[in-house]
Amino acid sequence: NVIPAALPRAMDESGVTLNWVFAGDNELQLINAHPTYVESHRGLSLVYQDAQGHAVTYVIFPGAATVAMPEAERVRIEQWRPVIRKENGFSLIMWKQQGLFCVLVADLVSDDDLARLKQHFIKVRSATDLVYSRQ
Repeated sequence: NVIPAALPRAMDESGVTLNWVFAGDNELQLINAHPTYVESHRGLSLVYQDAQGHAVTYVIFPGAATVAMPEAERVRIEQWRPVIRKENGFSLIMWKQQGLFCVLVADLVSDDDLARLKQHFIKVRSATDLVYSRQ
């Protein structure tokens, strides 16, 4: 699997350093990386494409302490308890990891699609070692 050439620059510009990244497998391929800005917060987006052609975006932001994770919305996925939401035709799986707020976003909203997104979450979450470098 090939890591996108844009990844080092995107990590530098976002302030989010990945010591290891899920580059893909036969079901999910990392195709792009870019810095992301939401409401003046900078972060990092990793864009994957699944075998059916769906984009699955993994967005990582510093400042997890400021984000509320409603206990009632948490679900168990293996050893983790992320929040899952469906909004405006997208499914979001949200979690906190090492001081970072992480979101996996995809247009996978049916029950079968959501089951597939949960499998993508397991791959990405178990493979990613995150470090935030304050610059």
